[in-house]
Amino acid sequence: MKFGLMFFASSEDALVEDKYSLVIESARFADIHGFSSIWTPERHFTKFGSLYPNPAVLNAALARETQRVRLQAGSVVLPIHNPIRIAEEWAVVDNLSTGRVGISFASGWNPNDFAFFPHKYKHRHQEMFSGIEAIRKLWRGESIAVSNGNGDRVDIRIYPTPIQPELPIWITAASNPQTFIKAGEIGANLLTHLLDQDIQELAEKITLYRQALAKHGHNPETGIVSIMLHTFVGRDFNIVREEVRTPYCEYLKNNIGLLKGLAQSRGSKIDISNLSEKDLNDFVNFLFDRFACSRGLIGTPETCLDLLNKLDSIGVDEVACLLDFGPSKNLILELLPLLNQLRELYTAEFSNSNIKFNSTEEINLKLNSTEIASFDNKLLSSTGKTLQEIRRRCTDYKSAKEYYGILHKQGLQLGKTFQSVEYLWLGKGEALAQINLDLSENNSHDSIKIYLAVLEACYQVLLATLFNELLSCNESALYLPVGIKSFNVYEAWSNQVWSHALLSNSVLPGSELIEGDIRIFDQSGKLLVEVSGFQMQRVEHHNHQTGLEDKYADWLYELQWERSPLLKSQSPPVLEPGSWIICTDRLGIGESLAKL
Repeated sequence: MKFGLMFFASSEDALVEDKYSLVIESARFADIHGFSSIWTPERHFTKFGSLYPNPAVLNAALARETQRVRLQAGSVVLPIHNPIRIAEEWAVVDNLSTGRVGISFASGWNPNDFAFFPHKYKHRHQEMFSGIEAIRKLWRGESIAVSNGNGDRVDIRIYPTPIQPELPIWITAASNPQTFIKAGEIGANLLTHLLDQDIQELAEKITLYRQALAKHGHNPETGIVSIMLHTFVGRDFNIVREEVRTPYCEYLKNNIGLLKGLAQSRGSKIDISNLSEKDLNDFVNFLFDRFACSRGLIGTPETCLDLLNKLDSIGVDEVACLLDFGPSKNLILELLPLLNQLRELYTAEFSNSNIKFNSTEEINLKLNSTEIASFDNKLLSSTGKTLQEIRRRCTDYKSAKEYYGILHKQGLQLGKTFQSVEYLWLGKGEALAQINLDLSENNSHDSIKIYLAVLEACYQVLLATLFNELLSCNESALYLPVGIKSFNVYEAWSNQVWSHALLSNSVLPGSELIEGDIRIFDQSGKLLVEVSGFQMQRVEHHNHQTGLEDKYADWLYELQWERSPLLKSQSPPVLEPGSWIICTDRLGIGESLAKL
């Protein structure tokens, strides 16, 4: 499960001095420490949430302050906007962030917000879903028909072209099961909360959501369920509860809609609007005692684990930690390391839960740190095999454009046909990518029915596990494939697949030969191809004088070749062992080999 940060600005600190410093400093922290996302809302005409009238503008600023964390709107009230304008604004932010934006759309509920488009309030739910359809088309580069100033029908498209080919979309949902179902029907992700529903009720709605995904041709496993949780993680449980009591209660009092939902969720028929101030204070304090810790990350890193495990068990993929519901800015920033400690503690516990030994087994490990890292990866290779488990581990999103740019700098130029990685996520010594395979007839061999594109995808995703090493490498050097121990095909594959690569040995500075395993899954998570012992050898700039240096110095590498044990005895001796020069032209069309 991933961890994001969410903001709503109910704190008095938000209204004075440097109003956006909390968001910016928290975003920098999240970016450095491996959090998945930053969520910012849309609010109008009230002090409650007053910093966020336009999340696109704020996220444009955050795009330049961060490098990795995803920038999410939670939520854009779609019916009070022109969908064309939303698509344009967020296309700019997508470019500024190199493809890191996502939007959760809401239909809205406050009539005053509809001062922009009063006539849309009555049919706001229909307006939201029709607007999503228009935004999706525009984002893909398609045109839509509109009326111009003369009343003529014209086709328009948006610019700039976004980085992401598809806009990641969430639907904000809470009490109404039909909203969960509708999100599944259109293949959107979900943003929800626990304020007016308990975990069991949410579990039932998530089931409805995933059933709707499958029924309408979407992969039920790839739908992301994100949940907002009030978050305040400190060192002492009792101190934390009392520090957060007053701001939490004030948050509830300022958000009457949620407060009524909480009352209904416990079967209460209390009319909130008719309560005296004392009765209202008593009621919100009762709700705090009842729900704060069971429906929020309020406590210590250790006490918060139970809620996270319960949410994980019902299919929640991400928690959006709402920080600024009342605590002071300085206190929030001071305690961010403890929230990160909770994230690390949960991640470690989840990883350990996938490694099980018999009670009679004794393991005596006398390993150095390098061997331990290698041992951990081998255990993961045999236990954490399912696509769902892999997705939970690989949370560090990387732009495919950036990845291919790094390979280009290292001397590996891949044309568009061979750039099969569309989306890329990294874990510890592993990588997961969504792949678009080229399965044309020209790219297959009829006798063995193994597409070269599959091997290319295996190589590229295993190479992606070295993303950070390649990024920080000052001299041109890369790894080329030299061997495979086994290649098993279980099912036929389609163009769109998942490719997962896991290093089976630790990569030390200057490692000459590395090895890993690759698994290819279909969109539903079924295992299609399994490759073990995929070997890559590091190649360096060639130092021998061959007369080619002046013209091709940037593109010459030396590779040590040894005959593979997989070669059959009757195979022709293509190459002798030894040092060879591999020469390719700059377009990658022609190549030649020369023995040194």
